[in-house]
Amino acid sequence: MGEVLFHALDESELQPGDHIYVWRLGYCHHGIWDGYMVIHYAARDGTGNTKFGAVIRKDSLKVFLKGGGLRRYKYGIGEAEWFLKLRGTCSVKESDPADLVLQRAEALVGQGAYNFLSNNCEHFALWCTLGQRCSDVPNQATSSIINLVWSVASPLRGAGLIILDAFANEITYSLDSFFEDLVEAEHNKVDPDSGEVQRNWL
Repeated sequence: MGEVLFHALDESELQPGDHIYVWRLGYCHHGIWDGYMVIHYAARDGTGNTKFGAVIRKDSLKVFLKGGGLRRYKYGIGEAEWFLKLRGTCSVKESDPADLVLQRAEALVGQGAYNFLSNNCEHFALWCTLGQRCSDVPNQATSSIINLVWSVASPLRGAGLIILDAFANEITYSLDSFFEDLVEAEHNKVDPDSGEVQRNWL
């Protein structure tokens, strides 16, 4: 139940190529587990106290977590579950194979150009797991209002997720179909003037 609702896991359950995150004050910090270290955006000195001048670097899991709880980003979930989850914690898309995820992550070690809105730790992790497919995935930077609403309504979300988990085989397919258009609409925003699909970021 812990991973269903909160995505919590033990360090022993980690697999190379996992997209992991930890809750900080008001946001999630993301990284990629390479089997020994976490590849993520952090201050050049490794303190993680500021993102100004941050670079993609490798740090121990302890440094990455800074006392917080380890979480694993979920991929390939149904539309109904995704609708009820906080943005920045899961995706309806399937992750690419672990070896490709790690190849992308390793290639970016040492790079900077951190930007909270357009090139943050979540953008980095999603690029590693999805490549170009990450361009329309809603994230916590672009979905702050939705996350605020869902945070206030957390008891309602929790009840919905428990029901989904308990009756997955019976109701998930129907609910996924019901939420499919809503999920697609949030992934692809349409410009009211041009009528063209606007990707969330890339």
